[in-house]
Amino acid sequence: MNLVKSLQQLFSGGSGASAHHKRGMAKAKREDWAGAVQDYTAAIDSSNVSDDLKAMALFNRALAQSHLGQQDQAHADLHAALAIPDAPANIKMAAKEKLARWEKRQGR
Repeated sequence: MNLVKSLQQLFSGGSGASAHHKRGMAKAKREDWAGAVQDYTAAIDSSNVSDDLKAMALFNRALAQSHLGQQDQAHADLHAALAIPDAPANIKMAAKEKLARWEKRQGR
């Protein structure tokens, strides 16, 4: 029964990782950065989160954190996304580019 319930949550847009990620994206679009961080965190912490969704949520949370001036946390999230072996290539590339821009701004 738990498997059925988990699958329903995953695909229904209810309380699964995907639903949290989608809500985070909607909040980020409205520039509700703190709300977006909360939803991305819920997606990352979900028990049913896939590696690719976790990497996307980490990347998106880093962007929201950057808007909130939380550069250390954003930097850590980008590195965490890069550390996921099965992260989508486009997420890894975007994370590397973002880190390179930050390092260049800081004169590293």
